[in-house]
Amino acid sequence: MTKDQKKVVLITGAGRGLGYATAVAFRAAGYEVIATARDTSEKQDKAGLNWRLLDVKDASACNGIITDTFAEYGRLDILINNASGYTGGMLFDELSDEEIIVETDITLKAPMLLSKAFMKHGKHQGFGKIIFIGSTAGLTNRGAASKWAAYSATKAAILRFSESLQGDLYAYGMQSHVIIPDNLRETEDMKELSQEAATSYEAVSEALLFLAQFKGNLSISRMDIRPAIIASNDASNKPETL
Repeated sequence: MTKDQKKVVLITGAGRGLGYATAVAFRAAGYEVIATARDTSEKQDKAGLNWRLLDVKDASACNGIITDTFAEYGRLDILINNASGYTGGMLFDELSDEEIIVETDITLKAPMLLSKAFMKHGKHQGFGKIIFIGSTAGLTNRGAASKWAAYSATKAAILRFSESLQGDLYAYGMQSHVIIPDNLRETEDMKELSQEAATSYEAVSEALLFLAQFKGNLSISRMDIRPAIIASNDASNKPETL
């Protein structure tokens, strides 16, 4: 299969964690993977990925990466908005103004700008999927002392944005999806995942592949990925929460 025949996926925040695991999974599935990160100095040719420098806080860079992708490949099949800020662990009034702005820029503004650029360049190809990575933090109130206010707000906004965006995408034959993983862990050890009621990067990557390959002009407005509790007679091995 030549480069021109491969489906092309662009993944933000691919330098580590879920983003990297997803990039590797898509590459293994035969996709041409454009893996973006803020620092690609030590990542050239790693795992056969096409690494591109991208600071999603830079609006012009968000537009430029989409423009460059269409110029090089002539297409973009899937945009996975994975890059995310993280301001959990501090009371809201303890966050600096800059931390709040950066959270909003990375988690909400960048996916909006990237999605807009994808629509402008991709609307004539008649296909394309935009997948957003949500969070259970954007679904529920974690309590008065949860210390997740800024992060939760941006993740909640992403869900609503995707749902609303689908109305605009429909005319172009494009779809938007949101996947909402819970309690992510890098490990693939099933015992550890069960004990912590956690979800692995690999499992979420497989769910993302499913959405990417899902046929039909349908929008999965929300796919929750939560761990299944494995029954055990040993109470000490049971996770405390789901």
